[in-house]
Amino acid sequence: MSAGTSTEPGQPVHRPRTVERWLASPWPWAVCVALGLAARGVHLARGLSYWYDEAYLLLNVFQRDCASLLGRIDHNQVMPPLFLWLLRGVYLLGGGSEWVMRLPAAAAGVAALALMFPLARRVAGRPGWVWAVCFVALSGNTLLHGTEVHPYTFDLLATEAILLSAVVVLGDASSPGTRRGGWLALWGLALLGPWLSFPSVFGLGAASAALLWANCKGAGRPAWLAWLLFNGLTAASGLALWTLSARHLYYPGMMEAWGSQGWAGFPDWSRPGAALLWGLARLNTVGQYATDDMGIPMAILAVVGFVALARRSPAVAVCVAAPLVLATAAAYLGKYPFADRTTLFAAPCVWLSAAVGVEVVRRLVLGRWPVVGLLVPAVLLAPGLMHLSKLLVVPRPNPAFREAFAFVEDQRQAGDEVWASHAEVFQVYRGPEAPVLEAGAVDRLGQVARHHRVWMVSTLSPILKGPCVPEALQRVEEVGGHRVLRREFFGLEVVLYEPPVGGSTR
Repeated sequence: MSAGTSTEPGQPVHRPRTVERWLASPWPWAVCVALGLAARGVHLARGLSYWYDEAYLLLNVFQRDCASLLGRIDHNQVMPPLFLWLLRGVYLLGGGSEWVMRLPAAAAGVAALALMFPLARRVAGRPGWVWAVCFVALSGNTLLHGTEVHPYTFDLLATEAILLSAVVVLGDASSPGTRRGGWLALWGLALLGPWLSFPSVFGLGAASAALLWANCKGAGRPAWLAWLLFNGLTAASGLALWTLSARHLYYPGMMEAWGSQGWAGFPDWSRPGAALLWGLARLNTVGQYATDDMGIPMAILAVVGFVALARRSPAVAVCVAAPLVLATAAAYLGKYPFADRTTLFAAPCVWLSAAVGVEVVRRLVLGRWPVVGLLVPAVLLAPGLMHLSKLLVVPRPNPAFREAFAFVEDQRQAGDEVWASHAEVFQVYRGPEAPVLEAGAVDRLGQVARHHRVWMVSTLSPILKGPCVPEALQRVEEVGGHRVLRREFFGLEVVLYEPPVGGSTR
């Protein structure tokens, strides 16, 4: 009697092979990939307005040449040089429109989706690789970071490229040509990876540890020389990057922004128990961010998957798990904030191990309840399916800075002044030299409002407004300025104040 056949007369015959054939077909991943690509394309094509965080980076890209993009740049922006140079080249070739400047991140996101196919096949095997592909295709935050001017999808792509190259070297001892290609890719990534993605150093460190583990099992001299060359290239590249750029990562205010009172990217050392729990929760944090609020199930499945990988191939398990361990250690040392968007680079580690975990759990119930065995991945994928389906119909817009500033430009008269809570966005759209009163110019605002009409553009969100917005309104009203127009845009309000009666509009 086969394992999947009921022994009781009159009972239904379970057919796990039917489930296996369905998983082996292209339908599970093809639907998810098609939806993911469609949502990415639609969201990019919408050309939503830049938001303030993008503007800080764009002002540097628009105003600086490649040489001056090395080292410390304005607005506390510390980005990998190759990423900055790529943006600069795109700007010079295609201009500064939204879809042009977001195209590199979008391309990196699509490349990461494509690279997951061979990576998942090698790590998770058949048919579990399907789930890893579906996880990345339906990741809402991967989509959003792929349609903004930031390097996070490059971080994701770099991790996948390093993992794939390392797994090729670890798994193809019988194919010297393939193994040689894996080494060449690793050496190239050691040289260029950190210059394109700062957190790629965690992937490179993981690859080094995994290859060391494998070499200690009796590798020959060529393997040791290749490993030493890999580490030498990584160290040389990292040292040069640190000297020229990466040391500026530790800007004033970084600990406050990413500490326990901010994004919680560093542990709270004032409470040792909380600091310990913070580290243990990193797996949940990555899963939560990468897979649409499914952190706890993804973390549990990832642990199951790590154990299964360790039994199957300890070196591969080290390669997949070590980036998480290294990033957590760096955060404990105060060197890398590990929370929210800075965790996206580690998403492949969770996706791959969780895909293995899904197959372990699924096979435990496959013989008796084959359909129930599919509920685990179905539940994990459901939020992403719903989120991306919604994004196809209803966009998740940024604050409509572009539209608000265009309205002001159409309505303003000679002598009018503009005050913006995020003046950097105004300068992105109107040019770096465009006259605008910044948030820090609150003290001057009252004097200006005595004699000029003042357009005030501010975000509606209390979090983004900060204390300067109510203070700015108060300064204008204290000198007798009176509001004559107010208009709302998505996430913003535009208010026009005229000077007090008897004041000049010269």
